[in-house]
Amino acid sequence: MVFLHHVELPGLFPLTKGLDRGVIVFFVLSGYLLYGQFLRAAQRGTRFEPTTYAIRRAARILPAYLFAAFVVAWARYPWMLNDPVGLALTTDSSIAVVWTLQIEILFYATLPIGAAVLMRFREEVRLRLIVLASALSLLGTIVLMAVELMTAGVVFASDVSSYASFLWAFGAGMFVAELDAKGALSRPAGARWAAVGVLFIAFGTLAQIPRFLDVISGIGAAALIAWVVSRPAKSRGFRQLAIAGGALSYSVYLWHHAVIEAVNRPDPSWGGAVLAAVITVSIAVVAYVLVERPGIAVGRWVSGKLRELRVDRDAVGMPVVYEPMAIEAAGAPQSPHG
Repeated sequence: MVFLHHVELPGLFPLTKGLDRGVIVFFVLSGYLLYGQFLRAAQRGTRFEPTTYAIRRAARILPAYLFAAFVVAWARYPWMLNDPVGLALTTDSSIAVVWTLQIEILFYATLPIGAAVLMRFREEVRLRLIVLASALSLLGTIVLMAVELMTAGVVFASDVSSYASFLWAFGAGMFVAELDAKGALSRPAGARWAAVGVLFIAFGTLAQIPRFLDVISGIGAAALIAWVVSRPAKSRGFRQLAIAGGALSYSVYLWHHAVIEAVNRPDPSWGGAVLAAVITVSIAVVAYVLVERPGIAVGRWVSGKLRELRVDRDAVGMPVVYEPMAIEAAGAPQSPHG
């Protein structure tokens, strides 16, 4: 969706312009995937390890971003190399869509705190709190817009392209994760869920509602994700295709805009769009194999070593907190070392 929005297909751009709601689908999906990990950990009774979480998140996104940012800067914006720190920290980035990555990183950083607070409440209260936080996100954006219109006569794009303005989209994904955790998606959902998802996203796309207020597309993304989650892939071929698409999606996101600018500008064409797609996917394959996959492996190795160190520390008698009720339920003896 985002690629088609940026490529500006001749004759179709009035229709495809609104496909930037792919950003909303991205945020909703992130809310589902990441918050779901915290819910499953809470259900298992395992403790959250912030160090492991931080290492894995960093290993997943930083190597691919740094590779793309510095190569694109070298190829197209060489003056940016004079500020390598700003380039690395995304404050002066060669990646045009980096604002969405900045929002994603803020979600990564605040999620452990938010999840820790939510886990103190029972399921029904958590759902209400997620809805409340999402509503406050929308209300805050509307109030900000009103204030800026009254004082400056214009709404500043940077102010409404913020984490606070898109918190509701992550909340929609977190809501689906709660439904999944409680077993509400254990049975295959009907086709109406998929239809609602597609139609709502299509409506948001065609109506071109401002992204930061497009709750319709957010609900559609949540419905579509819930439908997919409830229906495990039975086709091995489809499953492999989905895994490959997921593996390449991050590098496609990082590289596509620079490639489009290089081969499909200043006069967008269908041939240029196809060429941009081929080059983008080719680069994504190389980036995943040479950069992303090794980075993920390193993150897993480091977090695994830290886990082993904690286990060894516990084994030699360092203070450990156990839940006696859980030990009883498992039939284990009441010993501090189980």
